[in-house]
Amino acid sequence: MNPPVSRRQVLAATGALAVAGGASAAAGLASTTSGAAPHGGGGGTGSAVRSVARDITRTTEDGTVLTPTYLQLLTDDVHIEPRGSRIAIVGAGMAGLAAAYMLQKAGHQVRVIDAHPDRVGGRIHTLRDWHHPAAYAEAGALRIPGTHTLVTGLARHLGVGLRPFVRTDESRLLHVNGAMASRAQYQRRPRTLNKTFDVKDDRTGQAIYDEAREPLRAMVKDGTDGWARFLDQYDAWSLQRFLTDRAGLTAGELDLLATLESRTARLPLSLTHALLTTTALPPDARQWEVSGGMDHLPKALAGKLEEGTLRPGWRLTGVDSRPAKLRLAVEKTTTGQAENLEADRVIITAPFPALRHVTFTPDLTYGKRRAMQELRYGAATNVLLEFDQRWWGADGGADISDTPLRHTVYPSHPSGDGGVVLASATSAEDAAMWDSMPGKARAGQALKLMTELYGEDVERSYTGRWAAPSWARNEYACGEAVLYTPGQAVELGPHTRTPEADGRLWFAGDQTSTHYRAWIEGALESACRVAYGMGVRPAGGGPGK
Repeated sequence: MNPPVSRRQVLAATGALAVAGGASAAAGLASTTSGAAPHGGGGGTGSAVRSVARDITRTTEDGTVLTPTYLQLLTDDVHIEPRGSRIAIVGAGMAGLAAAYMLQKAGHQVRVIDAHPDRVGGRIHTLRDWHHPAAYAEAGALRIPGTHTLVTGLARHLGVGLRPFVRTDESRLLHVNGAMASRAQYQRRPRTLNKTFDVKDDRTGQAIYDEAREPLRAMVKDGTDGWARFLDQYDAWSLQRFLTDRAGLTAGELDLLATLESRTARLPLSLTHALLTTTALPPDARQWEVSGGMDHLPKALAGKLEEGTLRPGWRLTGVDSRPAKLRLAVEKTTTGQAENLEADRVIITAPFPALRHVTFTPDLTYGKRRAMQELRYGAATNVLLEFDQRWWGADGGADISDTPLRHTVYPSHPSGDGGVVLASATSAEDAAMWDSMPGKARAGQALKLMTELYGEDVERSYTGRWAAPSWARNEYACGEAVLYTPGQAVELGPHTRTPEADGRLWFAGDQTSTHYRAWIEGALESACRVAYGMGVRPAGGGPGK
């Protein structure tokens, strides 16, 4: 009989296959003109590495930081173009809405189509159909780090209120290997849980992880130059390879981090992805949520657009860039009715997997097609349950367990005597397990697991209302967000951002942002990048003015 194989070993093998797959296709990329051919330990030429490093730090080639200009584009007046163009935008998520807002301010005629028939916002999706009339919960974006200045600045500009999002609470519980401790207890006596992983260390998992990453964080503190050195040396590395080969963690320490620090599904991903995640969300960063629900943000932005700008319920099926004006073939998602649109320029913000079903004439560049085919959109499934009593005590925070629940996130906002609990938040293989079940069965299983962990009060206070959205099975989103595997930040990342069709066809969306993929900040950054690339400038001046 073969010895049992742990989930971590399976994931490590999967990551190795992903690296091998990327390497096998690398030779073809060398013939492209973008400078993104693989080279050295980081997997890219010097020009590609510098380009990605500048994208991470939001700087121009001469070192000018673009964040203040981007914020001005979103929140202030802009120069009116001498002659407006007709611009079509595909996708009414935050990237599409923000691009439309900035371009309309510049005097362009803008039309936004979106496949979803009855809402805007993309992966911002607030659920409101609950037993208590004031209750709401988030199926998608949960929080806004205070360091994400484009989002917080835009919220202020739109008059959208923000309230604290409680990320951690010392009373929240850790359930692993049959043992249990509160976060406060674990901070005081880490060996309470560490010993269950055969880790004889008095540091918490977070402390072990922080110490392992410290050389990397020191490296990238040097801005663009530091990130370029990091990418050149480490972009082709996985997180697991770095933690074992360079940081010297034992198998037990790796399992400890994977479980308590929610890294199980992230170990095979690129080290670049892991480091960017921590720099985009510093541990001590204050976090916010939108008062009354995150969907107030895209709704407020959509309300700034001219009447008739939005055309919901239309799906892109083809783009012909041969004529002087680009021709878009679209069809009604509910009836299949077909139409053609014309535009001087087009901005596509839809997820890359959805674009595989779009016919581009002539075809897109090889680099763009490869990015669309190979970039991985992670699975993410949430199971939400409503309760009429707050049996969980304090607002906010999350429990972690090695049961199928994995993460249980408690609402930071009050909702009557009870509220909606994100009973299970999972990704990757953990999410696939839930996705194999019908929605009602997911709710029933989550309620059963929570009752076993927390007692009969859970079942007694359950209102019977639930939701179990899966982003991998969402026909409009096609997954949670792009998750880089080793080498992809440099090999494929630049291709996600380059215009096509002689600068008439642009691409935006958080999948085109290196630093802030999977964040609202990345969507807004991409919209600003495209508007800036099309010549929009703040009325009060800015780089390039």
